[in-house]
Amino acid sequence: MPLYRFTALDDAGRTVRGQLEAASEQALSGALRGRGQWLASVTETGTAKAASRRRPANRRVPRRVLIQFFLSVSLQLKAGVTAYNALAFAVDQRGHPGFRAVHTDLLERVKAGTPLSEAMAAHPRTFPIVVLNLVRAGEASGRLAEVCDEIRKHY
Repeated sequence: MPLYRFTALDDAGRTVRGQLEAASEQALSGALRGRGQWLASVTETGTAKAASRRRPANRRVPRRVLIQFFLSVSLQLKAGVTAYNALAFAVDQRGHPGFRAVHTDLLERVKAGTPLSEAMAAHPRTFPIVVLNLVRAGEASGRLAEVCDEIRKHY
């Protein structure tokens, strides 16, 4: 299926940018309408399979790096910072080079309007399925900070 880069407006009038895989532009528009977003512009960027081959960030990282990441994100979210700003704050330029690439990709995806759990799903070797499901549940319940703290404890 083709991958589309889009700009949309939500019900509050805010601009949302992102990428989504869809069968056609009409299917993309329908999927966005289901989220309460209205398509403003769209460009086809290729296929999701080709995009995943270009992404070198899907790799395993040490536990201590993940512990530091989830601790930082949890503390920022508890302080009332948005998810994007919490991720931006957690960027460590001296850290593990493989995780820097994953972290940068997460930051770009969240900035484009993708939920954190979906952004993490693009890196299955870094974030196991149980972590993705916990983050998804935290997003849905509004308790993402507590969930990140529990994930840190798990690691």
